[in-house]
Amino acid sequence: MVGNFMPYQINNDTQQQGDLSTYDLPFIPAFKYSGALDNMTISLNATLGSPNRYSTLYVRNGMAGWAIKRTYNVIQQNILKNNTRTLLFSDASYAGSGSYSAALLTDQYRSWSDMSNIINQVIGLSMYGFSATMVDTCGSLGPMDEDLCARWTQLATFMPMVRNYFNETYMDPASGQRLKTDNSEPWNAQKDKLKLAYAALGERLKLSRYIYSQMYMTHTNGGSLSHPLFFDFPTDDGSFTDAAISQTFMLGDAVKVSPVLANLSQGDTYQAYFPPGRWVSINDPSQIIDATNGGINATLTADSATVNIHQKSGSVLPYLYNNMNLRTTRDIETNLATAIRIVRDPWNKQASGDIMIDDGISPNLFSPDYFNIYQWQAFDKNFTHYNVRISSANTINFQLINGDLDYKPAANMMYQYLDKIEIHDAQDLENVDFACGINRGFSFINMTAYFNNGTKTLTIKPVDSNVTFDQLNIVKFG
Repeated sequence: MVGNFMPYQINNDTQQQGDLSTYDLPFIPAFKYSGALDNMTISLNATLGSPNRYSTLYVRNGMAGWAIKRTYNVIQQNILKNNTRTLLFSDASYAGSGSYSAALLTDQYRSWSDMSNIINQVIGLSMYGFSATMVDTCGSLGPMDEDLCARWTQLATFMPMVRNYFNETYMDPASGQRLKTDNSEPWNAQKDKLKLAYAALGERLKLSRYIYSQMYMTHTNGGSLSHPLFFDFPTDDGSFTDAAISQTFMLGDAVKVSPVLANLSQGDTYQAYFPPGRWVSINDPSQIIDATNGGINATLTADSATVNIHQKSGSVLPYLYNNMNLRTTRDIETNLATAIRIVRDPWNKQASGDIMIDDGISPNLFSPDYFNIYQWQAFDKNFTHYNVRISSANTINFQLINGDLDYKPAANMMYQYLDKIEIHDAQDLENVDFACGINRGFSFINMTAYFNNGTKTLTIKPVDSNVTFDQLNIVKFG
């Protein structure tokens, strides 16, 4: 996507306050490299409207955010006609508008510092209720730096939403001249950088069911998808340090992202903070960060093939093993069954997590707005929300939390089927050789259990590949 904002004739790059009447404002905010706030648009007090209805730009822009709610309400009133969900984005946002639209973070200069600042900006917006914040990968202003773009892609793919966008021109901070912005599409990059970008996008597809479920949780229960470590570890002093806040973050309640934020080569190392617990690498379960005695700064390796993402102990993670190298969400949904990855708490050997099953399109009753408008009569509960919990008694429970137990997506939607259950960091389960499931009619589901000594993982897999989540009640192993 290419943007094209340029200084207007009444507002050129060299203009200063007082040069023309259009700058007749008591104060104009400015930025280090961009100049005055309005140097990429019409002057803030430019007059708009017809002869009978005038308004200044700063008044018009100040009210623009309120248009989000009106648009949202119109769409909601027509939801029966459209029979599909909607998703709104707005550049104009304010505290509370996250109830109606997602936010955009755009116009970032292509620099390592601007890339790092994305973390704080997304986390900040999430605290104001914007669970879905879209960021521009590779930045949108400035000359292309392929190393920067590759690492930026790695970071952005673990944000709530991401797009590739750049503005057609930018102001060069060194010369003060407006220059043409280089393209930033990943396919224009050299082969090794392109490989890194594709690998990052592939990791996101594997986590798509998890991210979707976590978005549902934040929508219904509040909270934020991307959030600082101290949200999950409020008693850990190390989670409140600058490095812990600005260099790493949680994606939902189970995944910690530790991006590369400097120009590092393959094999270089860097530091990342890990709060108390045991953190299992999602890409290599044999790699475990042991912080059971307190938070630590761990040494990680910068890799071009994978991103350093770790699963928190005490969590359950829906995961899609993309061994077929599928590249679209639809292909993922129609070809891959869902695996359940479990990392137990090191102290009590328990874990819990959530999975949301629906078709991703139809309106659902989990939105309070549908209740307010239609009094719960317009739609069936065409979704199911399960909590998956493992106890110390070698039992995995699948509990319906909300929705309709009889609901099933279309038969070709494979994410409703159980691929396997993996319990990682499970040295104490190496002698387990038996597992079975019990369905909701209290009949047995045949399953196998085997232990991998290399990764210390216990895998439980249904013999029948057609086991769906609505059938599962309990899984026992021993």
